[in-house]
Amino acid sequence: TNGNNEITDLILYDVLNEGKQFGVIVDTDKIITGYDNDGEETCQITYKYLINGVPGEATFTGDDYGASRGPAYFQFNNGKLVYIGRLSGTSLTNVGYGTATSQTQKYNLSEDVQVYVKTGVESYEMTNINTASNTDQYTVTGYVYGNEVVVIVLVPRN
Repeated sequence: TNGNNEITDLILYDVLNEGKQFGVIVDTDKIITGYDNDGEETCQITYKYLINGVPGEATFTGDDYGASRGPAYFQFNNGKLVYIGRLSGTSLTNVGYGTATSQTQKYNLSEDVQVYVKTGVESYEMTNINTASNTDQYTVTGYVYGNEVVVIVLVPRN
């Protein structure tokens, strides 16, 4: 602000998702290390994840972010993972060029959308967007950030 208390500069943090990446948590390992002054658990938790099909692992001590297996967003600061958040999913009925549709809503597809076939409890294989259009062969779930589908998980139909 200036001397008249008027705003002269506005700094927007993470408006373009800088430092934020999307992927899938494939496994977690939580060890309770004690309790804080409020009686809340403190723990050491290790997250194993895939971002763009590349495996990674990070261990946090203190609070549990509450993220579990499945699609998530990962916040990095100077190359270090500092936060993990859940993504909400919706069943998709149609995946086309640039858009995806559920029963009630149309979403944009992120230009960097990641598509995974879930092959086991802790196993995902990255595939291409064309595979997601095969709703006869797969149950298709899109995970949304804002109004964009950023991760698609395909589960083979039996």
